[in-house]
Amino acid sequence: MDDPAPRQTIAPGQAASKGGAAAPDAALDSERSLLRFGPMGIGVSFSRPGMFTVTHQNCTEIVATDTRVCGVRRLPQFAFARRGKHAGELVFSVPWREVVEIKRADYLLNAALWIRYRRGDEVKELGLGAGLFWRRSIRVLEEIARRQIGQIADGGS
Repeated sequence: MDDPAPRQTIAPGQAASKGGAAAPDAALDSERSLLRFGPMGIGVSFSRPGMFTVTHQNCTEIVATDTRVCGVRRLPQFAFARRGKHAGELVFSVPWREVVEIKRADYLLNAALWIRYRRGDEVKELGLGAGLFWRRSIRVLEEIARRQIGQIADGGS
């Protein structure tokens, strides 16, 4: 399995509140959180979203900041899953300046966002899928991505 982000663990005191006031990684305190949603109902794949794609389901919270989109491992709050050794890890991190292409697809009651980005000399893929409850958040994430990429292209921050 492709591992696009180095493993970083976020201590409980460093994690952002559900309101999204801070970035998920304490090393990047200058980031401003723009959108935060998940983990229940969110699927993450490291390829184009599709029906027969290996997907990490219900375990990643999506956070969009002013410099990147990232996924933080969050386990559902069930009694048997409260203590996971991977909770708080950064699953992926895609800086807006590295994004090559963004496409959104709506199918049935679901929505998906396909992000292609540069990592060195390679072009990698990230698929974010959401069910009915988070469908609007996928649309908002696409709008944020296009706005942030447009600002970078115009020379802004």
